[in-house]
Amino acid sequence: MNKRMSLALACLALPSAATAQVPGAPCSTSNCLSEGSAALRLQGAWSAPQTTDTQRRMMAAKIATHTSSGITDWKTASDDYFRWRWVDAGNSAETFPGEGGRPAPIAPAPNFGEWRHNAETALRQRLIDPSSAQFTWPFGFVNGYWKPLLQKRITGWVTCGQVNAKNRMGGFTGSTTFVVVINDGRTTFTDMDSGTNRYGLVAAGCEKFSASLPEPQPGMLEDTSMPASAQGRSSIADELTKLAALRDRGILTESEFQSQKATLLSK
Repeated sequence: MNKRMSLALACLALPSAATAQVPGAPCSTSNCLSEGSAALRLQGAWSAPQTTDTQRRMMAAKIATHTSSGITDWKTASDDYFRWRWVDAGNSAETFPGEGGRPAPIAPAPNFGEWRHNAETALRQRLIDPSSAQFTWPFGFVNGYWKPLLQKRITGWVTCGQVNAKNRMGGFTGSTTFVVVINDGRTTFTDMDSGTNRYGLVAAGCEKFSASLPEPQPGMLEDTSMPASAQGRSSIADELTKLAALRDRGILTESEFQSQKATLLSK
């Protein structure tokens, strides 16, 4: 390693207990001043108490990537690092505001409990009986992409899980695998195998993907079930739909339908 690269990675080293695992700061204050504002911004982020060892390692890797023949492209290294921080905080790379040397604000940690709630709301819309849905979240979200069959990659925060819900006959179908993609805090993609094919393409894809998925993040395992009032409204609507189907098939007469409808609505 040449002298300039050594300076870029070794000055302002962390205390000796951490130096064996984490490289030194990108540059000293005086050397950062001579390198320009981008190097100073990296040096400031390195010294910040909220910066983790993992983030410092990533900064060192970005600097090494953008160093050639002893010359570091500090602006590109800075933009590359802060873009990574931006995406790692749950934002879309397309919304990164740090181009042109402007500092990129670091967003607060994602609200994974809210992500789960939003995902379940979207998944319920795919079910015959939304109020009966029982979700299992064995994994947390990871920033990456999902590749549906014959479609383009869908980038964002991805995870897989299982849902068990009732079918048209009122019986539970068994656990069915689903996948969810979150972008900018919104559920942008969901898919699940059908109740009759519970080991289809989604299950196969999630099985491959599972090695990359972390443990559930804080907040993901909190109760996000539908409120009792919402469940009641959904159940009544479902029962009315079933009664109407029985009437249309001639199993119930119109007077029987109206009687049972009145009984349901009076609850």
